[in-house]
Order: sequence, then structure tokens, then C-alpha cells
Amino acid sequence: MNVYKDKTLLIAGGSERVGREVIQHALDNGAKEIRVFDNNEERLVAMRDELLSQNPDAASRVKYYCADTNDIESVDDSMPGVDLVLCIPTLKTVTDIESYPADACRDLLDSVDNVMLSAIEHSVEKVVILIPTYEEPLYRTPDLLAALLEKVVIAQGRYQMKSAKTTVCSARKDDDIIALIDYTFVSAKNGDLVKQQDGGYFCQTCYNPGFERDDLTNL
Repeated sequence: MNVYKDKTLLIAGGSERVGREVIQHALDNGAKEIRVFDNNEERLVAMRDELLSQNPDAASRVKYYCADTNDIESVDDSMPGVDLVLCIPTLKTVTDIESYPADACRDLLDSVDNVMLSAIEHSVEKVVILIPTYEEPLYRTPDLLAALLEKVVIAQGRYQMKSAKTTVCSARKDDDIIALIDYTFVSAKNGDLVKQQDGGYFCQTCYNPGFERDDLTNL
């Protein structure tokens, strides 16, 4: 199933390597428009120049937004007309995380929450949050932040009304990033967590819509 055909895709944090791979993949699969949202102007300019040199015919379908996901108004400005959202959270440097864990946690969660809430407000079809892979037990602060972020995304999906137009789900990063993202966009349902298992992927349902509390104990 070609999930990108004639769709508008927004990639938050799209100037990183993963974002570049997804952009090219979406262009090759007929995406109508791709919006790249990032707060690093230098990387956005480099990405634009690279795409123009490699694929000038498709470059007109890519739009660039230099703004901060911590600013909800900036996120809202780029969201109208978007069908799919891929959010690639960027953890602070290890030094920042270890020295200022509260600030690092607040910035990370606020930025992802802004993307989810804006997508819901604009009736986006599906939002996928790409979670950094973490190791258990959770000793290191970066691993703790990644695990916390995962729980926040699952909870957001849990509290979506059954009639909500937006599906919110998450996926743990894997080496074959394109296959993971394609699988998540096609198969994941509201609140699902997509993980790698036995050379493939599966959707872990993390809540029961009939219950009042999240079932997060098995993650």
C-alpha cells in the first residue's frame, strides 16, 4: 500500500539523516507535498541545495519551515492541509541532558506535545512519533527521556475520542527506518507502539478503550 500517494506529509525535525531518507522515499512514491519543519536554518538550506542538485524536478514539492516546535503558533502555521505527520524528536546533547535534566525533559515533551495537539486540531489523518531506541533497565537519563516520551505519546492516543479523525501512534527506531515508518503509517492504530520483532514489525496495543486507565505495565 502506497501511503504517500497524493498526500501532504509534514516532517518535524526533518533536516536530520532520517528526515532526508523519508523525504526522498515519499517523493519517489508520489507525495503531493512535503513540509520540512526544523529550527536549524543552516541544515535546511543545505538540504534544499542537495535536493535541487539531485532531483530538481521534485524539489518544487518540498517546502521548508524554519521554526521551533516549542512554539505552538509556528507549528500551527505549517499544519493546515497536512495529511500525515512524522515527528522525529531530537534529544539534547548528553551534556545538556545530564546537567539540566528538567529543562531537557520539558523541551522534549513540549515540542512533541505541540506537534500532536496541532495535528489533532487540524484533523491530520495520522501522526507518527519516532522514538529513540533505549536500553533497559533505565539507568541513563537519555534512556529515561525516551521511555517517558513513549508513554506520553501512548497516553495521547489513549485519550483520543473514538470519533477523532487523528490517529496518534509511536514507533521505536530501527536500522531499516523506511520499512518501519511505512509499516507504522499503514498498520498502527490509535495509541499503538510499533516495535521490531523477529526480523519484522508488530503493533503493540497499549490500552483498552473500554478501560479508564492506561495499560502501560507491559512496556
